[in-house]
Amino acid sequence: MQFIAALLAAALCGNLACAQFNRPADQPAPRTDRNSQIAHEQLLAKAKQGGIDVYFLGDSITRRWGATDYPEFLENWKTNFFGWNAANFGWGADNIENILWRVENGELDGVNPKILVLLAGINNVGTFPGRPATSFANAAASVRVQFNCGGSRSGWPFEWLIN
Repeated sequence: MQFIAALLAAALCGNLACAQFNRPADQPAPRTDRNSQIAHEQLLAKAKQGGIDVYFLGDSITRRWGATDYPEFLENWKTNFFGWNAANFGWGADNIENILWRVENGELDGVNPKILVLLAGINNVGTFPGRPATSFANAAASVRVQFNCGGSRSGWPFEWLIN
């Protein structure tokens, strides 16, 4: 089975389908599938509602905490974050560059959270053949640069990035 998976990955990486896996993590890049575009629109609407003090940002692991299709995780979310004005902005299969694109394209516009909690990077680390190796430290550093050290949104009002 591993051989078949490796063969399939090698075949995919021989064409344009793998172009997305060879880009650097610190360069924002959109997801082009329709589900991700719909999710982005929904997350933009959620951001416009305001009242967010704790902003959770990430990939599918983060998304599951507040998703109705994972009722046990949703119950935990409600139990632990009720009253905290927490909002979940996770989306499945996102790489760091996709998360950066979502944020640079409005998902934090007008939102002034006190805390941003970030869970990202697992999809950037050793996931696909031919992709440049990205360590957890490099993945975290690329996000930290964008959010804290002169990235395009260096004027954000929050002071803490938990990653």
